[in-house]
Order: sequence, then C-alpha cells, then structure tokens
Amino acid sequence: MSKNFPLYSQLPNACGLATFLMFVNPDKNIKVKDFLDQFYPKVKDFYAIDQEKKEFQWAYVLDYLLLKSIGNNKFSRYLSEKIPEMFENYKLLMHFELEKNKNRNFDPDDKIINHMYNSFFESDLLHPFILRNHLISLKWEYELKLLFFLFGGEFIPQISIDGTGSFFFSRQDTRDLDSEKFLKKFNLLKEYTTEGQDSCVAINTRQHWLVLESVYKEGNNYFMKILDPARKTPSKIKITKRKFSEKVRFYLFKYDLNNAFILSEEVKQFLGEEIERDKKNLYNFFTELEVFFKKSIEQKEKEVIQTRISPETEQKLAKDLFEGDLESYFYENESEEEQLLKESDREYIDTEEKLLEAQEIAELISSERFDVDGLDFGEDILSGEDEIKHLLKKAIGKTSKEEFVDKIKFFFKKREYSD
Repeated sequence: MSKNFPLYSQLPNACGLATFLMFVNPDKNIKVKDFLDQFYPKVKDFYAIDQEKKEFQWAYVLDYLLLKSIGNNKFSRYLSEKIPEMFENYKLLMHFELEKNKNRNFDPDDKIINHMYNSFFESDLLHPFILRNHLISLKWEYELKLLFFLFGGEFIPQISIDGTGSFFFSRQDTRDLDSEKFLKKFNLLKEYTTEGQDSCVAINTRQHWLVLESVYKEGNNYFMKILDPARKTPSKIKITKRKFSEKVRFYLFKYDLNNAFILSEEVKQFLGEEIERDKKNLYNFFTELEVFFKKSIEQKEKEVIQTRISPETEQKLAKDLFEGDLESYFYENESEEEQLLKESDREYIDTEEKLLEAQEIAELISSERFDVDGLDFGEDILSGEDEIKHLLKKAIGKTSKEEFVDKIKFFFKKREYSD
C-alpha cells in the first residue's frame, strides 16, 4: 500500500515547496502543522502577501527558512556545524542562483535592487521583495535536501553520473522490463513508497517537481502513481519500452519528524527575533534609500514591495496549470510544454501574470493545433533558439496566442530539416 500523501497545489514555480509539503503532510503531522500555522502570521505581518490556501501560507514559511539559512545568524551557524560540507556547497549555490536570478530579471544597473541584494548578502537583511521573488523561482534539489534535514530527514544518495545522488531509468533498463537492472530500480522505488516506511521519493522532470506516491505491477505492466501540485487529481504513468526520458530523476529521502531541529523551541524563538530584527533594520534601509533616491523611491517601493497576487490570478492557480498529458514529462519523443519556461529562458517573465500567460502559450505549442506538416521541431524549442525566444518575448502581453502560434509555425516551415 502507498502512503496516501495529500495533494497540495502550488504557487507559480513553487512546485518544489508543494512537493516537500506533501511529504511532511502537515494535515497529518500536528507538530509540523502547528509550527507552520504559528509562524505564518509572523511572516505575513512583514514578508508575505496574504493567502487563503494553507499550502500557500506554508510555502512562504519554507521559503523564509531557506533564505534565512544562508545568512549570518545562529540558524546558519548551527547548519554549518551539523552538516559542514553539504551546507557550504548549499550556500555557494544559493548565492550564485540568487545573483543570477537578480541579474536575469532586473536591470543590473538598478541601484535599488542591487542595494537590496547586497544588504542581504552582506548583513543578512532579508527584504520582502527578495523573499517573494525567490518564492516563485524553481527550487533546486539541494534546497529540498536542506528542507528535509531541517525537518529531521536525510537524503539517501545513489550512484549518480551528475553528482546529484539521484538515479534514473536508462534506455538499457527499459529495453527489457523483466531484466534484473530494471527490477532492481523498480523495487527500490517500491521500498521507499510503501506504507509504514519513513521514506519517500521526489521526482524531478527537468523543470517540475512531483511526488511518487506508489509503484505497482498489473499483469505484465508496470505503473507509477504520481501526485502533481499543478493538477487536481493523481495521475497514473505506465512504464513502457518507449524512450523513457533519462532526464527524469528520482531522489530518495528518509525522515523522522520527531528529530526535526526546526521544531525546537529555541529555533522558534530565534526565528521570531529575526523577523523583528529585520523590521527594525529595514526601517533604516528605507531611510537611506530616501536620502539617495528621493522622488524615485516612492514609485520603486510600489513596484517592488506591493507586488500582489490578484484574486484573478489566484483563480487561475486553482485550475490545472498543465492540462496536457502528464506522460510528456516522462517520454522524450513527446512535446514538453514547460521547456519555454526553463530558467535559462525566463528573463522576460517578471510577473505572475506573464508567467501564467507563458504557460498558456506553452500549452498551445504542445497541442495538436501546433502540428507543422509532421515535422519534429521539439529540439529547436529545447535548445532555446534565439529566434523563438525573441518571438515569445514579443508575444507576451502584446500578441494573441493564436497569432504567436501562427508566427512560430511560419518560422518552422522556413527551416530545412534532415532525417
């Protein structure tokens, strides 16, 4: 039997946080729920945009913990002592990704934005805008590993060719589903998803995180039951001899919430003090900005601080963001609707509304209506062709989706293809 994880929905690009929440299951684990519920009002008071859904509130708390973990404070010093090698690598990667995300989404010469990030890197001053911008950025595997450690868990590394400690089904594995190589990996997944085991499996499909609830065999067929935070219902994936993507990675975790460091009274007190400290320091921060930027500060504060998720956007989030076939994640010879949203191509998506619009365009591109004389143009999109990026950038907010699709079709019809 599977563990029957809850199915939580996600904020834009926050699938990693929603996936982690499904694993720790606050609705079942009262200590975790109490911690998240008690801490959210403190986060909301200063950092969060008010959210009705519990899982959205909890996502804010988790993201606050991730960012605070790399600051100059008791929290980060504890992590540095307990997991020195992992934590130092984590800090380097987090700093790198935050800097890259800042430069990709904002003008590198924007003094206010630079001042915010420099204050965070140098003095642990977490500006609300940094938290909100990081919240809707795709989470990396090392961020999930750290969250598991905070909540009493650990990552169980496997032999890995990419250094992540995850594993995948190779073409050779799925060529014969009765082979020892395939069954060894399948049974390992079964072990980690069996009810009663303090373990779980996270799936990364390049740009999306999923929960593996169970694996099972029916007759001569093998299946995976998937929980997707972008869908309202569980999905069933059949493992076949088709080209099962080697980019789909499985991460194994064990956990014991009774040993959760983050739930200790000492940490709760510290986190409350950190928010109060930031409130005081940010008052001085804004005073400095007013001196240096005078009239521009008022407009910038509106743009940077008061970015809100509108009721209309929240209604959109309640829908299935990805209405296409979930199997497109797992098989390389099918269209991949999220590829246009991969991190390297997202410099033009700077608001939640544009993100949702881009997702809708991606759905159109992956639909049958986008068939171009049977030509396979998936690799052009995957490789991030500059012409496609340029067309998409111009289309967001300016061109109807249908017009954009027509332009892309014309682009591919002009190309020369070879077998």
